[in-house]
Amino acid sequence: MTGDQIYGDDVADPLLWIATPLGDALLGWEEKLPLDHSDANAPDGALNWGARPKQLPAGQRARFVTEQAGLTAGLTGKEERTTSHLLSFGEYCAAYLLAHSPACWPARLPDGKEITQDRKTIHRWDNDKRNMEQFLYSLWKVRRLLANVATYTIFDDHDVSDDWNLNQAWCLRILGKPLGYQTIQNALLAYATFQAWGNTPQQFEAGTSGSALLLAAQQWSKSQGEDLAAKGAIATYLGLPPINSHTGLPEFIEDSHVWILQRSKKALTWHYTIRSACHEVIVLDTRTCRGYPIEGKPIDPPMLLSPSAFQQQISDSLTQSPLPSISSTSDNSDNSGNTGNSDSSSEGASTYATFIVAPTNVFGMRVLDWIQQWHLNRRKVFSADVGDSWNFHDQALAMLLTTLFQHRKNVVVLSGDIHYSSAIQVDYKDLTSGYSATLVQLTSSAMKNEELLTRILHTRLKDWLLPEKPRQWVGQFSPVNMTELPAAKAKTQQMAQLIRQAKQQNISADWRCQMRWQRRQRTEPLEMTDAYLGELIPPHVRSRNPWLEWLKFWKARWFQEGQEVVGINNIALVHFQPEDKRDSARFDPQSINSQNLVVKQAHYWFSPWFPVQVVRSRFK
Repeated sequence: MTGDQIYGDDVADPLLWIATPLGDALLGWEEKLPLDHSDANAPDGALNWGARPKQLPAGQRARFVTEQAGLTAGLTGKEERTTSHLLSFGEYCAAYLLAHSPACWPARLPDGKEITQDRKTIHRWDNDKRNMEQFLYSLWKVRRLLANVATYTIFDDHDVSDDWNLNQAWCLRILGKPLGYQTIQNALLAYATFQAWGNTPQQFEAGTSGSALLLAAQQWSKSQGEDLAAKGAIATYLGLPPINSHTGLPEFIEDSHVWILQRSKKALTWHYTIRSACHEVIVLDTRTCRGYPIEGKPIDPPMLLSPSAFQQQISDSLTQSPLPSISSTSDNSDNSGNTGNSDSSSEGASTYATFIVAPTNVFGMRVLDWIQQWHLNRRKVFSADVGDSWNFHDQALAMLLTTLFQHRKNVVVLSGDIHYSSAIQVDYKDLTSGYSATLVQLTSSAMKNEELLTRILHTRLKDWLLPEKPRQWVGQFSPVNMTELPAAKAKTQQMAQLIRQAKQQNISADWRCQMRWQRRQRTEPLEMTDAYLGELIPPHVRSRNPWLEWLKFWKARWFQEGQEVVGINNIALVHFQPEDKRDSARFDPQSINSQNLVVKQAHYWFSPWFPVQVVRSRFK
């Protein structure tokens, strides 16, 4: 799972109504949330509310959270993002339990009129209640699945809060406020407990930073939040920056040509690598190790990985020993599951699958790049998460591609975040040596967060109005950089033409790459029994006449058969097969390196034209 497993922000009012008392019950005490009493902009009477979670009721936190914590203050007219924002450690813990299990849910959710008399709030509450009841209907199956299938995760922004560490301005605004700092610490502590501990259990064994974190959390909870030394130790082990006593702002240090948040050497690392006899998965942390420009504005987009983080997370991981031969019985791995260091000149010859898990996309939709640039030019970077993709920085993208292809010939990037699914192929060639390599980006998003925009992108309207065309770049090794070339006039434009074009623009070219979007294959229905579907689909949905739904033209299959995007809630399975289907029966893992493999991503979703039918579409 590539992030946003829970939402710390944009919380449904009924969900917070449950999470606050559940969080207090889990801890056995009520957390006291710190307030900035010197804040001249604090809302009237806010400081008299007290600072216990239950004194900040669902649907009434927006102004308090914005002023006191600075959270999503970069957004205007978006009160729903903060009106029920999680704040306490107990609330974040409760959110994990409520998202993955029905065990702690009440038998009945109240109607809006039982909670408030405000019409607008009642309408929002009842709408959230309907969605939550539908979510809850099949939640027991999610609980059963996660109890039986090994699952790895990494955070994105919403596991903590919207736009988490988006730019330097965000860090200064939120971490510079006591409540903002405490909220981020609570969210990260919950992530460490509910996600990171399972990803890298070796980091939590006796004598490790993870073990020290758990002990500090235990001491802090035992003191009911009064043990300041334990609270400080938690921040240290989570990697949060110290606060300057004079300015009240987080400390930054220089890393090559960028600023990074100061981080203790004792802190846990959130990135990790998993290796087996036939594949490797390198999971990136692109949230806590960002590099913020020294020259420029605080809102300028950062490097998603600072130079030192890039070295640690990508370069060092790729230069470790390639996987042992599939036919070999030797074992040179350490207790963490990572192989030892050795010569990497074989370029991962025995690795038939190298996965890079990048929570934010390496390559995104062209129109979204335009929208983000438009917002950046107008200094409205928070409304469109400006900079949260690798291809917004040519130099960072060039460094990523050249490093990956220096060590691996074929790379599969798994990504999410953007609420739609797609598949992109990038072909790379070194113009000096003739060496070629391929990167495939498979995006699967979202399981539970489709919206109007993604439903539109899902249709043929996207193909007609804004089709994704092939894009080409040429790049240099020293200094590392890349330049996009104008779109080809002909689909079969030769590389020689591209190079001549680059030379005319005085662009040196050591390598080139071409990116193209894959087309999703025609949707096919799955044969599923009514009994099984009955466990997935709530009765009120099954009671609708699917034929009447089908008659609506925008839900007609021909209109829904867009070719670039799956924009409806979906889940994806990735698998490989030999290029020649006739050889699939003779598939031999031990000789896999001599075969050309095809990677497929199959998506499963409920069809709009027949809403009680599960369908599948594939990218190849």
